[in-house]
Amino acid sequence: NLEWEIIILGQLDGMQEIVYNAIADLDPDNPIPGNDPITEPEPLSIPASKILIKGEEIEINGTKYSGTLNGSNTFDDPYPVLTIRDKVPVTIENLTITNGYNNGININYLGGGLYVCEGSNVTLGTGAKIVSNHAGYGAGIFNFGLLTIEDNALISGNVADTAAGGILNVGTLIMAGGTIADNSAVEQGGGVENDGTMYMYGSAVIGDL
Repeated sequence: NLEWEIIILGQLDGMQEIVYNAIADLDPDNPIPGNDPITEPEPLSIPASKILIKGEEIEINGTKYSGTLNGSNTFDDPYPVLTIRDKVPVTIENLTITNGYNNGININYLGGGLYVCEGSNVTLGTGAKIVSNHAGYGAGIFNFGLLTIEDNALISGNVADTAAGGILNVGTLIMAGGTIADNSAVEQGGGVENDGTMYMYGSAVIGDL
C-alpha cells in the first residue's frame, strides 16, 4: 500500500483536484461512473492507499507564507478551490483553502472552498482552514461523500448567496471537533445545512447567520 504526501509550500493559486485512483480507472471490469476506463484515464490520478495533503510555511526575503490553496476569487475560475474525487482516504492538515468564488457559471454552483464528491472520504485535521470562500450553496464546503472534521480545524468567514455558508452536507458529516464560526447565507443555513446524515460531538458552531 502506498501512502502519498502532497506538500503545499507557501501559496498555490487556482483550482486544484485530486482524482480517482489510476489503477481502478484502467480496470475495464471495474469502471468508475463518469470515466472511460480505457481511453481516458485521469492524467493526474494517484495510485495510493492513503493521501495526506499538508501545508508548510516558507520564507521568502524575510516574509513568511503559510501553506495555502488560493482560489484567487475571480470570475475566471468559477469552481471550488479544491475538489476531491478519489476512492482512497484523504486527510488535510495545516492548510488554508481560501478565496474560492463559484459564481454560477459552473452549473452546479456548489462549493466555494472544498468539494467532496460522492464516494470520497475526506478528513479535515489539525490546522485545516476553510475560510473566506463564496458560492451559491455550501460556500465553505459541499460534501457529497464522507467528511470528518477533527480538533483544530476551522470553517469560517464563508458566504453563500442562497444556503449553507459553512457546509452543505448531502452525504455523511462527522463533526468530531473543530470550529464552524462566522459564516453566512442569504436564505438559510449560515453555519451548516444538513440534507444527509450528520453526527456531531465535540464541535463548536458559533456566530453563523
